Amino acid sequence: MQTQSQVLRTQVKADPRLILANTILHMSCTELQEAIDLELLENPLLERSEDEYCEKCGEPPARCKCHLPLPERRVMEDGVPDRYESGTSVAASDYSDPLGQIEQRPTLGEHLMWQARAVAETRLHKIIEFLVSCLNHSGYLTVSVEDVVRILGVPAEDVEAALAVVQSLDPIGVGARDLRECLLIQIRALERDEEQQPHPLARAMIEDCWKPLSSNKIGALAKILQVSQEEAEEGVAWIRKTLCPHPGENFREPWETDRHRSEPSIRPDVLVSYGDDGSLIVTVLDHERTQLRLDAEYTRLLRQMQADPGSFPEAERKALNEYWMRAHMFMRSLGQRKELLLRVTECILEHQEAFFRSLNPHDLAPLTQTNIAAMLHVHESTVSRTVAEKYLQMPDGDVVPFSFFFGRATNLKQMVAELIEAEDRRRPLSDQRISDILKERGYQVARRTVMKYREELNILSTRQRALR
Repeated sequence: MQTQSQVLRTQVKADPRLILANTILHMSCTELQEAIDLELLENPLLERSEDEYCEKCGEPPARCKCHLPLPERRVMEDGVPDRYESGTSVAASDYSDPLGQIEQRPTLGEHLMWQARAVAETRLHKIIEFLVSCLNHSGYLTVSVEDVVRILGVPAEDVEAALAVVQSLDPIGVGARDLRECLLIQIRALERDEEQQPHPLARAMIEDCWKPLSSNKIGALAKILQVSQEEAEEGVAWIRKTLCPHPGENFREPWETDRHRSEPSIRPDVLVSYGDDGSLIVTVLDHERTQLRLDAEYTRLLRQMQADPGSFPEAERKALNEYWMRAHMFMRSLGQRKELLLRVTECILEHQEAFFRSLNPHDLAPLTQTNIAAMLHVHESTVSRTVAEKYLQMPDGDVVPFSFFFGRATNLKQMVAELIEAEDRRRPLSDQRISDILKERGYQVARRTVMKYREELNILSTRQRALR
C-alpha cells in the first residue's frame, strides 16, 4: 500500500546574485571586458553607455527638447539604477590609456595573407585563406589535403598549388605537416639563397637519415653517410643552430628587433596619483567598453508593462522582467567590484603610505590579505578575489600587481640578506640572532623561517660562513 507524507528539511543553496558577484569580482580587466561583451550579446536590455540620455524624455542630447541638466545617475521607480557608472571613475580627459595608442601588431595569419595576395593567383586565395586558418601556433598545418578537398569542394591540384604558395611564404617553414617537412622547406629555401648555403650534409641527414637524426644517433649517421664522427656532429650542430622547429612562434616583422623580449600588455585597474595638495588619490579606472546602461526603448516598454500589464501578453512580460532582473544583477555586481577595489586599495594605501611616498621597497610594511579583510570586515576570500589578477599604477607610472603589497616574505628575505651582508665576518650571525633582530624591528619571524629564507637565498650556514 502506497502512502504519501510531507517532510520539512532545510537545504542551503547559493544565491545566484552572490555567485555572479563573486565571479565578476575575481575577473581581471581583460576577462571583465569579455564578460561584458557576452552579456551585451545575450541581454537586449543592456547597451554601452557612450552618450548621456535625458531623464525625462529618454532621448540623447541631440534630440532632447527638455533643456534639463543631465544627471550623473538615473533611478527607476523601484529604486534600481539604470546606469552603471562609478563615481570614482576617471574621465577620458583626465586619464589617457597609453596602451590604447599602441599600434596592434599583425598576426601570423594576416602576415601570410598579405604576402599570398601579392604572389598567388586569385582563384587560390580562398583555399590559401582556409589553409592559413588551419595553422597552429607553431605554424604547422593541422588538416590534410584530402580534408581540404572535401570541405571546400575544390580539386586536389588547386589545394596542392595553394599549399605550395603557403610553404613559400615568410616565415620559412610554415605550412609543413610535420617536423621533417618543416626542416626540408627551410633547407630548400637556403639552397636558393646565394648568400647563405646549408651545410653539405644537412639535406641528406633530414631526407635520408631522419630516424637516426631524430634519435640523435651520431654514430649511425656517420656510418650511413660514410663520413667521420666529427663531420656528422658538425652537421647535426648546424641543423640545431640554424633551422627552426617552430617557425610560427618566431614570427616578427623585419623591423621588430625586440619582439622576442616583448611582454603582454597590462592594463591597470586602479590608479594612485598625487593631488594638487600633495595628497595621494585612489581612482578606479574605467576602461573603454566597460560602462553600461539600460536600453532606453526597452526601459520605456518595461514601464508601460508595469503601468498596464493587461495590454501585453504574459510571456512577453515574463521574458522582459527576466532580462531586466539579469541586467540589474549584472550592473550591481559591476558596481560592487569597483567599490571593493576602491576600499581594498585605500586600505593598502593607508598601511603602505611610506612606500607610496618614497617608492623604496625597504619601506614596505608587512601586510596580509587577512589584515585587509579584518579592516574591511569582510571574509579573506573576498579580498583574495578582489586582488586576484588585478594591477595598480603607481604615482611614478610603474604598474605592479596587487600581490606585490602582500609579498611579506620577499621583504623579509631582503632584510635577512642585508643583515648577513653587514655582519662581522669573524663572528657571523646565527639564525636565532637574526630572528631576534627582526623581532626587535617589529617582525615576528621564527628561527626556522630565517633558515628557510637563508637557504632560498643560497647563503651558507653560520658555521660555514665562519670557516671562510
